[in-house]
Amino acid sequence: MGLWHWPYGVEAVAAEHQVTLGEGETPLVRSRSIGPAAGLDQLWFKLDHCNPTASFKDRYAAVAISHMCAAGQTHCIATSSGNTGASLAAYCAVAGISCHIAVVETAPEGKLQQMRSYGAQVIRIRGFGLKIDITADVFERLERLAGVPEAALQVSAFRYSPLGMSGIQSVSFELDQQVQGPIDHVFCQAGGGGLAMGTAAGFLTLVEHQRIERAPRVHVVQPRGNNTIAGPLRQGKEQGQDVNCTTRISGLQVASVTDADGTIEACRETDGTGYLVDDERVWDVQKRLAREEGIFCEPAAAVSVVGALEAIEAGEISADSTVVCMITGSGFKDPGSVEKMAVDMDGPFIKVDNQCRTSMKNVWAIGDVVGEPMLAHKASAQGEIVAEIITGQRTAFDPVSIAAVCFTDPEIVGVGLTPDEAKEEGIDVVIGKFPFAASGRALAMDAGSDGGFVRITARSDNHVIVGIHAVGSHVSELSGEFAHAIEMGSRLEDIAGTIHVHPTLTEAFAESALAGLGHAIHISK
Repeated sequence: MGLWHWPYGVEAVAAEHQVTLGEGETPLVRSRSIGPAAGLDQLWFKLDHCNPTASFKDRYAAVAISHMCAAGQTHCIATSSGNTGASLAAYCAVAGISCHIAVVETAPEGKLQQMRSYGAQVIRIRGFGLKIDITADVFERLERLAGVPEAALQVSAFRYSPLGMSGIQSVSFELDQQVQGPIDHVFCQAGGGGLAMGTAAGFLTLVEHQRIERAPRVHVVQPRGNNTIAGPLRQGKEQGQDVNCTTRISGLQVASVTDADGTIEACRETDGTGYLVDDERVWDVQKRLAREEGIFCEPAAAVSVVGALEAIEAGEISADSTVVCMITGSGFKDPGSVEKMAVDMDGPFIKVDNQCRTSMKNVWAIGDVVGEPMLAHKASAQGEIVAEIITGQRTAFDPVSIAAVCFTDPEIVGVGLTPDEAKEEGIDVVIGKFPFAASGRALAMDAGSDGGFVRITARSDNHVIVGIHAVGSHVSELSGEFAHAIEMGSRLEDIAGTIHVHPTLTEAFAESALAGLGHAIHISK
């Protein structure tokens, strides 16, 4: 059966030229957790990652390569962010067609390996898919290469491959048969827009043939860092917009508009709109799909679900609606995203507790991967804590503050809050500042003429020190004393009352405390 039994929509080709791997007729499953938790009982997932090469692109590739066979073409030249290339490579292998693929810079290694395993020649191009000018130049060059009768440029977009992309409409035909009753909303993720455009076109075809009374609203969902279609659609514009892509969601990094204008037109005809979502939430929902629904998908596949959830939260979907989200690609295609799924994340960093434990049993994380401050001495301290915990000791990483040093000339030290940061937190402060120009030791070291100083920021009510900053030669050597002062909850009086050795740079610390108290000895106010 597959794609070829539909009497409309999918561009027909003679049976002897049909290339198939059993694509289509993928499962539709009802959400058991995510939907009910959001107050939506009829949330469904179309599992198109169950296609032969593990993505919805097989619907396109099967039809595109079949028409190449019918035309006697023997060379496929293609572009891809991952899934398109894998699908084309597989179907070209079946058809005996050579396949050459230009892939975007950020294509995951898993997808590249899949393409190569089918025998495709793969070229990764720096900036392709991210930068507008580079992307346009690549397309221009590929069009010239494909300008011979025996070759065809295959891009999963109606703009370039209308015959092949007609296969996408089969999604709508299947959904019409799988869902009992009318579908109210379909959420489609978008890179170039072909999926949403094909899905909307399929439902409009069903209306035209009087199979359904009305098309569901087909919505476009994109990462906020690749707003080529969703934003313009929502804003009522008729055309998409080129962008320099910044999203980290692989597979949806398409800087050029490709099918944007046609997608906007088709989705608007169904009364659909656009949604922009954050990368971090995409990864979170990807994890939820695996842990709550048993659906192991790549990040791009989770984008549609995030769009549906945000529509629910915005009150744009009623609780009794029937909603379908496209699940487009398998998690096996993007090993890097699987690492994010394995542990809980806090934005781009691994989330840990005060013992540096991750969400995975017997796995700890330290250093830069757990976030700011990204400092070697912080990582070292965390490592010591973890070693003690592993050996059975009860301890925790809970510093009040960690000093940071810039080993420039002059050096810069910072620990705790600056005066401005303290004020932003609603803390009324007093400030004590002492210049190294008034320090005998600094002058003797030829380090007192560069404008260096020590500055203490303390609460005005109880004189508890909340921040210490210093600039000058060798001030990194004072960082330990600064950090210790804040760690111990020292007050200005504690530092001012501690006898500091003369002549040393540390005297400047005591003098700055005295300045905060209005009792500076070696400077006048």
